[in-house]
Amino acid sequence: MPPTSYKHILKYTGLFGSVQVITLLISVVRNKFAALLIGTAGVGLADLFSRTSEMLSTATGCGLSLSAVRRLSELHEAGDGKRVARQVRLIRSWLAITALLGIIAGIAAAPLLSRLVMHDAAYTVHFMLLSLLAAATTLTGGEMAILKALRQMRLLARITTVGALSTLCICVACYWLLGLDGVLPSLVLSGAALYLLCLSATVRLVPWSITLRSTRYLKCGLPLLKLGIGFVAAGVLTALAELIVRTYISSSSSIAELGLFAAGCTLTVSYARLVFLAFDADYYPRLSAVNKDVAACNLTINRQINICLLLMTPLLLLIMPLLPLLIRLLYSENFLPVAPMVLLALPSMYFKAIYTPIAYLTLAKGHSTVYFFMEAAYNAFFVVAIAAGYRWGGLIGAGIGLTVANALDLLNLSVVYGRRYGFRFQQSTAALSLSHFLLLCLGLWAAYCLPGVYQWLVPGASILLSLCFSYFVIRRRLCVFRVDKT
Repeated sequence: MPPTSYKHILKYTGLFGSVQVITLLISVVRNKFAALLIGTAGVGLADLFSRTSEMLSTATGCGLSLSAVRRLSELHEAGDGKRVARQVRLIRSWLAITALLGIIAGIAAAPLLSRLVMHDAAYTVHFMLLSLLAAATTLTGGEMAILKALRQMRLLARITTVGALSTLCICVACYWLLGLDGVLPSLVLSGAALYLLCLSATVRLVPWSITLRSTRYLKCGLPLLKLGIGFVAAGVLTALAELIVRTYISSSSSIAELGLFAAGCTLTVSYARLVFLAFDADYYPRLSAVNKDVAACNLTINRQINICLLLMTPLLLLIMPLLPLLIRLLYSENFLPVAPMVLLALPSMYFKAIYTPIAYLTLAKGHSTVYFFMEAAYNAFFVVAIAAGYRWGGLIGAGIGLTVANALDLLNLSVVYGRRYGFRFQQSTAALSLSHFLLLCLGLWAAYCLPGVYQWLVPGASILLSLCFSYFVIRRRLCVFRVDKT
């Protein structure tokens, strides 16, 4: 089966989509316990700690998890097992160094982070302990990169599921026993558990070993580090942008308001992960394998966009009328004020479904500088749009800002990548995008403006139409593939 075929894309999107359904159900339970045991303030605090740790791990990880996938995918595709094993040892050695640097940097920066993020020096110890989470995240990213590059998709899916279950148990226990004081321990212990799960799987494929004393040996990893510099800088900018937005909201209002915003972002993104989860695991290695062929790249990207749209649009239309019920189920009545924000932020996932397959082109080609500038542009859109939106209309304005930021990023990526890499939308892809956008607008208008039963009837009809359209398009293209194959 060719890796660009619709059958292949659907297979692995379905695999990781199923995993995400399971993890989503697990997160329902976890979010419910969080809402009941630590409230909106606890959710906001957990979000701030998570974003800070993400920034630290990104800054000190040197982009190794991304550059490792690209390099190992090329070696695996060539069938060179010995070189794969040597490369894995080199990657693990550098990951150990960067994780240690992450701990040192986190401890050194803790007083400053406490004042900048929390506006209080009392959280210095908390930020010191976050360095352990940053180190665990760095090491986990490396082990997952090994699984992705070696195409161990089913194993990765199992680890993701078990990791979600372990996180649930750890979080509930910490919240139950410690309340708000359990937020930090839950994050650190969950990160450590996920790393151990990944390591227990990868050592069976490639035995664990590192070399830290040989300078000559470590110099062999410098090309990976150079490749990752742009990715690191872009990742730091992204994490910083997220942190700036959250710090702005908490300082302008309260930690409780930030908790609502964080819940709104989670609701907007969580269901979209049903579609996007397969990207890093399957799509990125496939695109990396054909990155030097313009026609093959365009074919791979357009087919990925088509599948994303066909799966994403019915999902977004389904969420719109169910949103109040979902909020009560996932959180509590106290989180209902976030519903208008989520509703107006949902179209951002439609734009993301189109531009994400395109954005992976620079990763596949290893053009870290281009990737950095494109991410910098998006982060500028993100911070300005959400900050301006929140100042203008509170949480509703923030939801509109998120949609605007993603629409601008789609426009920017299409123009720049078209000129630089020769990327083009196929006519069928453009027509599909337009038709699904109109359906999404219809559903959004109904859910936001129409009264009573019409809020259900119009989105319901849109969902049915979208599902039928998606089914027939996918079926037709699978049939075309079978005809071409014969």
